[in-house]
Amino acid sequence: MRRSWLALLGTLLFTTPLFAAPSASPVNPVDAHAASSDLPPVQQTTTPKATKVDPKYTKVPQVTSIDPRINIGDVGILIGIDSTELVQASGLHMVNQFDETHPNAAKTVALIRNANHKIAGTDVKRYRVVGEPDGSVYVHYTVQNGQGGRNPHVRKIKPDNTLGFDLTVLMEEKAGIAPDGAGGVYLATHKTFDADGNFYTDSTAHNSMRIDAAGAILWQVAEPGVPKPYADSDYWSSAARSTQGVYAGYGIGAQGTNDQTPVLLHRKAGDGSVIYKRTGLKGPASGSGGGAVGTTPLLGRVDKIWPQSDGSVVARVYRPSTDQNFVRVDASGNQTAAFKCSGYEPKLQPHNNGVICALLPSDGTITVHHYGVSGGNLKLLGNFTTAGILSGAWNFDNIAVTIDGQYLATASTSSGFAGLALFSAQGVLLVKELATARPGVVTQLIVGGHDWLAMHKGGDVDPRMSVFRGTFAPGNH
Repeated sequence: MRRSWLALLGTLLFTTPLFAAPSASPVNPVDAHAASSDLPPVQQTTTPKATKVDPKYTKVPQVTSIDPRINIGDVGILIGIDSTELVQASGLHMVNQFDETHPNAAKTVALIRNANHKIAGTDVKRYRVVGEPDGSVYVHYTVQNGQGGRNPHVRKIKPDNTLGFDLTVLMEEKAGIAPDGAGGVYLATHKTFDADGNFYTDSTAHNSMRIDAAGAILWQVAEPGVPKPYADSDYWSSAARSTQGVYAGYGIGAQGTNDQTPVLLHRKAGDGSVIYKRTGLKGPASGSGGGAVGTTPLLGRVDKIWPQSDGSVVARVYRPSTDQNFVRVDASGNQTAAFKCSGYEPKLQPHNNGVICALLPSDGTITVHHYGVSGGNLKLLGNFTTAGILSGAWNFDNIAVTIDGQYLATASTSSGFAGLALFSAQGVLLVKELATARPGVVTQLIVGGHDWLAMHKGGDVDPRMSVFRGTFAPGNH
């Protein structure tokens, strides 16, 4: 029986389940013009059970347990998956990297959406994937060439899964990529730079470019060459579209040190000219938790960029094995705030207004600090710590903010299964569900609109990956 992905969505309505059974996923990616495969039926229980909710919520969500009798060999199992990147592009989708155990190993990378879209070649490796609201998906990947090296590509996959363009262009594997809003894409990368004709490359120059909807390079601009950080040849860059053009984030080094100085660069859409270039950022003032900027330089690279509605930008400065620092830079390039996201493996995530710093300790609780732009600067808008779930038997590992400002979190449980919980904007538990279809953990979570998508990895007995999908009821419940 033919069934679409939508028929398999679990729904968080007041009479339908939050955590649906794994939806069937085609395991063989096909050409962009091929038809969708038949999907096997999925059994679901229909008897709801009530969940305790704060009394101020007049409508109590109902949830349904996953039927443990489901034949997991027929439901949602992804064969031969090395890794998956989740992308939001007029819906939530997977871009799978297949391994040699896949039934058709030549189909190395594929966007799983309706008829699917494959990227074939010799040893194709996927690096970054971004999507547009119109359904376009952009994939940065490399493919092995005939000389034993690797050619970098950027590919546009159109909303109907046909090829938009595929361009071979010189860029680092860890280049930043962002849609330009006009059918094209921005790239932020590095290129080698031989200082003074030195045979041994000891410098690098940051390079930004814009590719149009037809795959032509509109402009390409390089910064002056600078020394590479000592023993750090892996250059990460980040990119994010602004209302004026593109932000590029990276780090530059000084010879003989591993430390990097963060750089935030804002370029115009039309010609790539510089709106501002901010080299160096400061950490929070000593003893201040209110965002005051101190005098101590931040070390690391700008690796996350979140443009704000007032023309400013919030950016994370990443340095391994340290607290996560994030700053606000206004539309003129002036730093106005600095905060620290402290704790063990904190999650710094975008919010509909600003960002959140979330801590997920192994005691069944979640602590969230919400920062947003208010009164012309970035401020702490609120924080909470949730009550523990099942006396610490849940260990939360992923969190995302919904379009309504609620929080969806996944957990691994002491029983060996994956859990999913939805919290209000104030941290009140609205609903929770345990995925008892098969043991394992959720490895990735993405939320877009009123939909969510989670990747699940099985336990020791069956480590294969599977996929869970669901839909929220609109509104803040």
